[in-house]
Amino acid sequence: MAPTIVTFLGYTSPVETNGAIVEPSPSAINYDPGGWNATFNNGLLDLNLGGWIGPAHNEQRIFLVAKVDCVLSNGVWTPDSVRSGAQFWLFPNNETSIHPNIDVRLGSLDFKSNGNHGLGVRGGKIVFQNVDHTWTTDPASPLVLVNPSIPIDFKLGVAQIDRGALELVACNIRGPVTKQVKCFSRSHVSRGTVDVPLGSPPTSLSIIFDAAGNKALPLHVDVLDRKKTSVDSGNPMVAALSITSYALRLNLRRSGADTIATAVSALATGASLPLTTHFLSNRQNAASLWSGPASLALGVRAGDTVRPASLFIISPTLALQPSSVTSVHGVASDAEFAFQGPATFLLDTASEPHHPKPKGFDPPIAREITYPYLRWPNLAGMSTKPVTLMHAGKSTVVGHAAGSAGAAIEPVGLSGSTLALPLLDRPRLVQTGTSGNAHIKFLDGLLASPSYDLVETTHDSGRIMSPPGGGSTMVLSTLFAADKPTYHPFNNLYSLGDRFTLDCRDSGTTHDFLVIPQDAQFIKCNLNELLGKDSPFKMTGTPASGILKLSRGITLKEICTRVGILPPFSTDDPINSPNWVGLIMFKIAATANDGKPLVKLFGTAAFNMPYLAVTAKDSVSAFDFTGSLEYKNATPLPMPTGEANFRISNVSAFWQNSTLQKLDVDGTLNVGKFLGLNLTPPQQITITGRYDSKTASVRFASRFDPIDLLPATVQGGPIKTLRINSVDLVFNNQGTTIVAGGLISVSGFTLGSFSIDAPGSPVDFTKLAFSFDGSSGILPIDIRIDYAAIQLNQDNISYDWGSFKIALTGIAMATGPDWWSSIPVLKIGSGGPAAGPSAAVTLSLSLMKLPALGGEIGGPAHTEDPGRDAACRRQLEHKFLGRDPGRRLQRSRA
Repeated sequence: MAPTIVTFLGYTSPVETNGAIVEPSPSAINYDPGGWNATFNNGLLDLNLGGWIGPAHNEQRIFLVAKVDCVLSNGVWTPDSVRSGAQFWLFPNNETSIHPNIDVRLGSLDFKSNGNHGLGVRGGKIVFQNVDHTWTTDPASPLVLVNPSIPIDFKLGVAQIDRGALELVACNIRGPVTKQVKCFSRSHVSRGTVDVPLGSPPTSLSIIFDAAGNKALPLHVDVLDRKKTSVDSGNPMVAALSITSYALRLNLRRSGADTIATAVSALATGASLPLTTHFLSNRQNAASLWSGPASLALGVRAGDTVRPASLFIISPTLALQPSSVTSVHGVASDAEFAFQGPATFLLDTASEPHHPKPKGFDPPIAREITYPYLRWPNLAGMSTKPVTLMHAGKSTVVGHAAGSAGAAIEPVGLSGSTLALPLLDRPRLVQTGTSGNAHIKFLDGLLASPSYDLVETTHDSGRIMSPPGGGSTMVLSTLFAADKPTYHPFNNLYSLGDRFTLDCRDSGTTHDFLVIPQDAQFIKCNLNELLGKDSPFKMTGTPASGILKLSRGITLKEICTRVGILPPFSTDDPINSPNWVGLIMFKIAATANDGKPLVKLFGTAAFNMPYLAVTAKDSVSAFDFTGSLEYKNATPLPMPTGEANFRISNVSAFWQNSTLQKLDVDGTLNVGKFLGLNLTPPQQITITGRYDSKTASVRFASRFDPIDLLPATVQGGPIKTLRINSVDLVFNNQGTTIVAGGLISVSGFTLGSFSIDAPGSPVDFTKLAFSFDGSSGILPIDIRIDYAAIQLNQDNISYDWGSFKIALTGIAMATGPDWWSSIPVLKIGSGGPAAGPSAAVTLSLSLMKLPALGGEIGGPAHTEDPGRDAACRRQLEHKFLGRDPGRRLQRSRA
């Protein structure tokens, strides 16, 4: 019969016939006399063992009492389950306390788990399987027990944490919120074997973790905007720093049933830690590389549903050596930084309250916000100025900048004794709320007032910046807290070509704009003929307000909004492009240009130009400008005191690309009397002028629906209606005249005992004149009607009187009784006009040619006699009295 073999606790032993198991030799445990009591009967292993383990002078007493049910497998009885009541004791040295140092309530052996982790065997060594009072990890901890067991070497009396048994996941640092966003996941595995003495277990351990891959470890990780609830392309995660060629060391401490990390360190795998600052880059946008110390102290932040967990550098006053002396940029607008020698890495530890506490980490190393920055003190003796602000200009001073006048873009190099740079750029800092704003203000306070002595420079906008007499110095006041670098107030001069010079008191907005008159005043402003010698208008005086725009990073509309000005230009205007730079002036006085036609209309009337925007070209005398002129009068036109009056109601002009693009002139002619008759209400006629770019002049000619200038109550006179349907504005040596054209219709009338028949259709007339006495200006002006200037189509407006033709040749107003005798015409009737207004209609009486006349009256025909015909032609004046509308017109007796 084959012997019975049983295996347990790393032993494989035969069972004697009485069920006793022979004591193994050699053994890691030195059993006391009588300390080996192990029997096996009918599948039940009964253990009552006691002995000593460990090296000399450090031996530990160990006891194991257990009943274990076994199963037969391949001829060997193997433990299957441990019955309740089993116990394992481990006493330090000779301690015999009834409260053992380690008391393990056994569950199962050889990993045949029944859900209660306990003691097992692996590789011939007793193994703890994640039981209380051993080095277990919290499920929420970034420490992961890859192999959830710890071997115990009974010979050495230690528990061993093998290489790779623990894993550290840097992004798995959790607070009380179990769901968290993950990013920059980096895993690390424990290095070597860590021995944990069993006799007097230590209160702390130090474990080194090697990086599981070759990726850099991001530090100071955060999202762009913490107020948002998601992480996406619009709210990305960013890291201020990262390290490579590193390992992580955790100092662990046992706290009750938990294991917590009291310190986290980054260790260099070489002589020093390579460190990258991601927001400081060279001109090729490659991030700056630094050489750090051999180790860095790190802090931790718990992750939540939006913000990732992160490690922070918390080492105080850390020295970093740049790997290159190349200038860098990235954390301040329009600025470049050049430095020599090491920088001091410092922390501004402005933390937000109530931040999550990471599981498994000691509170002293927990961080919420830690702002890293670099500082260089004592830079006054540097050969290179540490702060360079880029101006889009060229030096006009020989030997300045690149060495010759106009040879290079001119940098403004600021010198000071201290330089401090954040390691996050401004957009990310301001998103962190008041703490971020406080940080960049704190950094500005560390700057030792970098300054720059002004020199004359010519910029690409055509402007020249020069110091005033005695010189001027720019002293930087804010580099990070504002969108653009700002300065303590300083004086300078800005010139645009040969027309404009401004004396400026710059209050820190040099790179954006200066406001007139708050920041700058004109010491030279030459607007003469800027619009052009042939322009209809000329500008006068010096504008009281304006903006000198210096930066391409902002629009004019944004500037106007910032300073509380309603933009007078369209937002679609090219001058509102961020790329436009130059001078814009507001409320410029303008008048009609001397010697140009419109001066006869406007006279010396003053107009307002809401704005004029000017940019200097390469030549000092050449400018590109955009502007507008606006005048509008919507008040009702008053009643004329005479026959008619006139007023300008609207003037609108627009220039772009230095060219007049539009000029509209609108006026109103108000006719209150015509031929002495009152028109109630007065007839108003709109006169419109539009600019013609082909002829470079304003054309006023226009046509409209006929307007009747005689009341409908007129009856019995030779003129029935007079209507105008076109007007034009004529400029002559005497001034301005409104010339109207239209239609006239006549009616038959009685001349003595003769009946005069009228033609059937109305005919046209031209040149009914409304003459100005001087220029109009923009105020209402009374004008007179020049009836005598009218030109009638006589061929179509003659009356028939038997063999005579009587043509209407003119209309005039009677000026008094003597007026009749002053005209050498045939008088009909006697005496002057009756009292009241009256008009005279001039008729021309023509006989038919004599042969025809003779034929008609029955006499012999005879030859034409021009002299006799002329003698027969006489003017016949017909007078009619004109009274108020509604009363009949009376003709004189023949």
